Amino acid sequence: MKNALNLNKVIFGFLVLMGGNAESITIDFIGPCSKSPLLTESALSSSDQNVGELTVSVLNRHRIPYRGSASGIAEAFGAPSGLDATVVISDEEMLSYGWCYSVDGIAPDVYPDQVPLTASVQKIEWFYAYSHYLRGEWIAQCVHAWKKPIPGFCR
Repeated sequence: MKNALNLNKVIFGFLVLMGGNAESITIDFIGPCSKSPLLTESALSSSDQNVGELTVSVLNRHRIPYRGSASGIAEAFGAPSGLDATVVISDEEMLSYGWCYSVDGIAPDVYPDQVPLTASVQKIEWFYAYSHYLRGEWIAQCVHAWKKPIPGFCR
């Protein structure tokens, strides 16, 4: 991993010297049990990439098993998914867990492959989160899961 990070720095330095339009962006992955990142990388991106493409590139480079695509991440880092990621509280209330993302602290209302990487983007954060359903309405979305972990999953 150290060699890969050094190579990224060399490539970034070369592109800057040559006038290329690559940008360095920090990408974090926050898991279900702690606000400490599972993975942080200072990644290179180019203006023809989007958030989804950069995300998949980083996961592949680190050989992180995941299920998804540039359109979204359904499963990664061993976090629960599907029915295992649903907590039924009552007939009228449930929590549904999954992966959300933000760009410079703002969670866009579009799929990650629809968010272009511009020169102003500095940080992408993927975080395992929950959405809260109550009496026919979603009352909260993309709340960090470590604030209310799935019962029995985090120790």
